[in-house]
Amino acid sequence: MNIQDYKKAKSGHKDLSYADLRGADLRGADLQGANLADANLSEANLMEANLRFANLYRAKLLGANCLRVDLSAAHMSNAVLRDANLVSANLQGAKLFGANLGCANLAGAILKNANLGCADLYFANLKGADLEGANLSAAKLGRNSRKFVYIGAMKHDLIYIDGQVQIGCEVHPVDWWLKHGRDIGLKWNYFEEEILEYEYYIRMIADMKKEE
Repeated sequence: MNIQDYKKAKSGHKDLSYADLRGADLRGADLQGANLADANLSEANLMEANLRFANLYRAKLLGANCLRVDLSAAHMSNAVLRDANLVSANLQGAKLFGANLGCANLAGAILKNANLGCADLYFANLKGADLEGANLSAAKLGRNSRKFVYIGAMKHDLIYIDGQVQIGCEVHPVDWWLKHGRDIGLKWNYFEEEILEYEYYIRMIADMKKEE
């Protein structure tokens, strides 16, 4: 860690590109809109820090503690967050294109409308994460530690993680959807062709579960 970089970060300085902040204690720091492009924040403690709209392009956050951090609308393309603790983090609308999130703990994280295209999510923990509207195109999910299916459907994306199916803001077990899916579709004013599409996907997932 560079002491001068640390002092700048603690004082809320906004230009921290290429800063060496390895292991820095930045709990609750206000770094909203800061430029942290190519910065090294590996093993840093960013618990409950404010990094909204921050530029973290190609930043390194290996093993960083990002518990309940606010990274909403942050630019994090090609950032390295491997092994990071992102439990209950707010990543709504974050740009994570090509980011490395391998083995990261994203339990309960808000990833609504986040761009995770081409991101590495191998062995990441996504239990309870909100992925409504997230872009997961070409994301690497093949060795994810959770049973994971993403389908870009007609009205809302369908996301299946470990027995739970999320469609829009509704999250329920597969068997529940088989019984009540049509009623939910009617409740939210889905068209008949949309309901039929989701029924097909849910049956497909139910069949996949039987083969596990």
